Amino acid sequence: MASGVLKRFEPGSPQMSSPGSGSKAIETIAVIGAGTMGHGIAQVAATAGFRVLLNDVDRESLARGVAAIES
Repeated sequence: MASGVLKRFEPGSPQMSSPGSGSKAIETIAVIGAGTMGHGIAQVAATAGFRVLLNDVDRESLARGVAAIES
């Protein structure tokens, strides 16, 4: 494992660190792909209070993902 690249984020403390710049709170999460995993990740992140950007190359897949989250 590349210890300088991978970080573990603990629930309740959404932090990311950039080399030399200290820590910044994560406010927005982008999820690429609105399929089963993508819309599930987006839903969990939104429920946790993050602003979520959900994207997919296929408009119908995106619509299905959004509908699944809203249901």
